Amino acid sequence: MAVHVVNEKDVEKKKSGRGYTKWLHVSPGGKGPEMMIRHWGPDTDIPVHSHPYHEMFYVLEGEVEIGGTTYTTGSCI
Repeated sequence: MAVHVVNEKDVEKKKSGRGYTKWLHVSPGGKGPEMMIRHWGPDTDIPVHSHPYHEMFYVLEGEVEIGGTTYTTGSCI
């Protein structure tokens, strides 16, 4: 099994939608899970969508509302 190691300090933050993203791991062809740090502003609204794999969020700071529930810093969704 391959091990992928990256330090987020070595990754450039790039504009993406209404925020910024640091792509820590990009799946070949976009066909698998990816790892990123998203920096979203207060007006960010992500439309309902799906992926062929599971998705997980960890709130580093602030809060995020998903499905009518607000998750605060330290939440893992």
